Amino acid sequence: MDEHSFDPQLEELEKGATDRLLCAEVYDHEAFESLYEYLCSKAPTFSQSYVLPKQILKCIRAASGAIRSRAEYLHKVKPHLPMADKFEMLLDQLIAGETCDDRVPGTPRVL
Repeated sequence: MDEHSFDPQLEELEKGATDRLLCAEVYDHEAFESLYEYLCSKAPTFSQSYVLPKQILKCIRAASGAIRSRAEYLHKVKPHLPMADKFEMLLDQLIAGETCDDRVPGTPRVL
């Protein structure tokens, strides 16, 4: 499978996290962490590419959007808003050609 093929594993992780939150209104933090870690593992594949697969972009935006939208009225989701921030930071890093390990919290970046 090349970097631009459909990723069935990503789809399954997204169903367990984002789709479950949107459809059943059940927030599973471990599922979102697994999704985030999987996306981070794929990031080096795209760090030097000018193209990001739509599936990756859709997944990241859907995850952060689902958390933010459900946090407005599900009190169990509100404490997990930082997870939405993590997904949005990941998107920014992918756009910048970086990976999850390229930025260390509390350490200044050298450009």
